[in-house]
Amino acid sequence: MSLDSGARSRGGDHLNFFENRANTLNRRNAYGFKNKDSVDSGLNKPDLHYTNGTMEQASRDGVNSEVKSIEKLFEVCEVAGIECKVIHLIRDIRPLVMSSQKVVFFKEIDSLERPSMRQFVYSRCEMTEMNLNLVKEFDPSLRRHVTLVRFEDLAVEPLKVLDYLYEFAGLEVLENITNWVVKITQPSLKDLKAEERNPVSVVRDSFEVLNKWRLVADPCYVHVIERYCRDVMKLMGYIATEGSVEKLRNLEIPLFTEIYQAQNWVNK
Repeated sequence: MSLDSGARSRGGDHLNFFENRANTLNRRNAYGFKNKDSVDSGLNKPDLHYTNGTMEQASRDGVNSEVKSIEKLFEVCEVAGIECKVIHLIRDIRPLVMSSQKVVFFKEIDSLERPSMRQFVYSRCEMTEMNLNLVKEFDPSLRRHVTLVRFEDLAVEPLKVLDYLYEFAGLEVLENITNWVVKITQPSLKDLKAEERNPVSVVRDSFEVLNKWRLVADPCYVHVIERYCRDVMKLMGYIATEGSVEKLRNLEIPLFTEIYQAQNWVNK
């Protein structure tokens, strides 16, 4: 988002804050490593039996701090004469971990105990819960500026979600945008074949991509992820396979619900 000179003069000293907080939801180091811009996240040893309440208590101070920061960001928008809106995209943690492992976001050092995978899953679930709690703690007057969108809903009903997002943003859906969305999410076999050799193509059957992970994921990995993230998954409406290979592989069985708890936090 760009600010003109008039907006800058009205925003005054707050603009540096506005720019610096642009990535506030992702600033925490998710992997437990140190770098020049962050400190060690100090994650505790993963515990398969932690509860949502335990995680919430541990991160409450951080959530309160970030809520105040984001509220200030909205204040800066108001001073600058800009109506800011936030779209918070969330996704099932299970395929996210599978993809992260594939591109070596973490490297397993013990194939039996899988400590690297467990630590990665723990950190991602902790960050996801913190981000969702940020939304939950927003003042009611700010919630109309924020919405949650699940990747799965976007994949299953792209046009419906597109209409919703454009309405949320106060924009008109143009016909060429609608046609483009249909082309890249519901392509013909001819278009798919033409894109096969393009390694960065965005033309994919969205429903097929959505479920692809279920056919190749290691059930044991999935079970571990679900045990670490069960409470966060419930907030987002994701259904656990509970160790059932049939439930995992059978694409006729949905692994997410239409309505989910976190959705109510922005629709009050």
